[in-house]
Amino acid sequence: MRIGQLAQRAGVSRDALRLYERAGLIVATRRDNGYRHYADDTIVRLLLIRTGQRLGFSLAQIAEATAGIDRIADSAEREAAVTRLLEAQLARVDEQLVELQSLRHELAERVQGGCPAAPAAHKKGHPKVALGPAINNPLKPMRSARA
Repeated sequence: MRIGQLAQRAGVSRDALRLYERAGLIVATRRDNGYRHYADDTIVRLLLIRTGQRLGFSLAQIAEATAGIDRIADSAEREAAVTRLLEAQLARVDEQLVELQSLRHELAERVQGGCPAAPAAHKKGHPKVALGPAINNPLKPMRSARA
């Protein structure tokens, strides 16, 4: 099928198909007229690519994974390889969630605290470090050191 037909059937743009082709995710042959021609099973590959993207995998990760999985002949081994990839991605997402929860906690503290722009060590309950009056209280004008 030609690129326009594939784009319409798969619900992706022609530019996306060209990008996936450049990334090595899908393959097209060239007809005598120069048009790209895609095999019918390319739609299945596109569903896999789109699912991988939705699950947070980059195109490079999808390309690497599909290349490795395509070399596995046994369906049980192939399924186990996919499961390992998903488990690794789940672990990465869990790490990101921990980082995001920490960020959310700090943001909430700053919104509720006195000076949201002050460094974290200068929050309420933390001793002030001699960083100078503009840092400890950026809204208070600085006095000259000679006065």
